[in-house]
Amino acid sequence: MPKQWYVLSEEEFNQAYEQHSRSVFYAVMRIVNNDAVAEEILQETFLRFLQKADSGRHEEFKTFLIRISHNLAVDYVKKQVRQRNIEHSENEADRRNYESESDARVLRDTVIGRLSAMHPRYVKIFVLRVDYQMTYEEIAKTLGIPKRSMMRYIEHIKQTMQDFL
Repeated sequence: MPKQWYVLSEEEFNQAYEQHSRSVFYAVMRIVNNDAVAEEILQETFLRFLQKADSGRHEEFKTFLIRISHNLAVDYVKKQVRQRNIEHSENEADRRNYESESDARVLRDTVIGRLSAMHPRYVKIFVLRVDYQMTYEEIAKTLGIPKRSMMRYIEHIKQTMQDFL
């Protein structure tokens, strides 16, 4: 059937709404399962129906309304699924961040506990190397320790930490 130019009168629109709004609403409810959302989609369906009919598109009103409402309902469901997937991903990332932060805190506390049992010189060397990211030469110069001695201290610290962990 070729497209015909057709403009709905207010009376025709009201009649179409009266005749078909209930069946459109229930068709949408089967998809979205939410009264408020179904009502919104119903209103959007008739708004689009009016725009399309006034732009020259004409076919059986009920068929046209059901097709519009079906597309809107499916789009709504797809959007909800995407939103849930995004929220799930964010929640999963938050959970992983929390777990890794928690693991890092436990590890930090363990290392600090182990360091506190070491000689204060080892603690200073460890802090300068890890927290301040100083080179071996810089640490040796800062603490006034020969570089070879400082490197032996670092090896001792590494071995102690590896044995502990």
